[in-house]
Amino acid sequence: MTFTESEISSGNEYEEALAAVVIPAAIRQNETPVIQQLVAGRVLEIQEEHESIGQSQVAIAEHLHFLRSNLKKGSWTAFIESGVTGLSKKASQDLENAWTKWLKDSEVSPKLLAMMSARTLNAMANAEPKQRERVYNAIEERKIEGSESEVKRILNPNRKSKPKAALGAFKDLPSDSSEADRLIHATKLINQQGAQIDTLTSQKDRLLNDQKEKAKTIAGLKEEIRQLKEQAKAASY
Repeated sequence: MTFTESEISSGNEYEEALAAVVIPAAIRQNETPVIQQLVAGRVLEIQEEHESIGQSQVAIAEHLHFLRSNLKKGSWTAFIESGVTGLSKKASQDLENAWTKWLKDSEVSPKLLAMMSARTLNAMANAEPKQRERVYNAIEERKIEGSESEVKRILNPNRKSKPKAALGAFKDLPSDSSEADRLIHATKLINQQGAQIDTLTSQKDRLLNDQKEKAKTIAGLKEEIRQLKEQAKAASY
C-alpha cells in the first residue's frame, strides 16, 4: 500500500494503517510511545517493500515470457545465456516457466511470492493447484518460510532423498585390490576430507567476521535509538 504526501500529512489512511500495526509486546512494554510510533512507521515501509519483491518477480517473469514469445529459439537461448539482465540462464528459464504455467493466471499474494526464489517459483509452476494451496497455507500459518527444500517437501511428500555415499567406503575399488592400493585410496579420501574441513573452517571464520560486523551495526542502531529516546524525552518537557 502506497501513501501520498497529502495522506501522510493529513493523517487519514496512513494513520489508520499505522494504528493497525501490531507491535510486539516487548516493544510496547519497554519503549516510549514515540519509539513505538517510529517502529510502526518502519513496519509499514518494510511491508510495502517486501510486497514489491513479489510484484517485481511477477513483472520480470512476464517480461521474459514476452521476449521468449517474440524471439527465435536460438535468439532466446543466446539472450538468457548473455547475462544481460543480471539473471542466470536457469533463473530466466525458471521465471519464464512460472509465468507460462502459473503466474499469468494466478492471483496469489505478492507477499507469498516474495518468500520464494526463482527455482521455487518454477517448482510451484509444475505442481497441481491443490499442491500449491498446501504451500500457501503452510507459509501463511508460518509452518515453513518458503525455501525451495521446504516447498518441494510439501509438493512431493513421498519423495525420498537420495542417500549420501560414505566417504570412507572402498566399494569403488576392485575386491582383489592390494593393501597398498587400499592404503592409497584411504589416504586420498582422508586428504579430501581434510580439504573439506579447511573449506568449512574458512567459511566459519567468514561467518564469525560477518557476525562481528553485524554486532557493530546493531550497537550503532542501539545508540541511535538511545539518542532518539533522549530527544523524545527532552521534547516532552
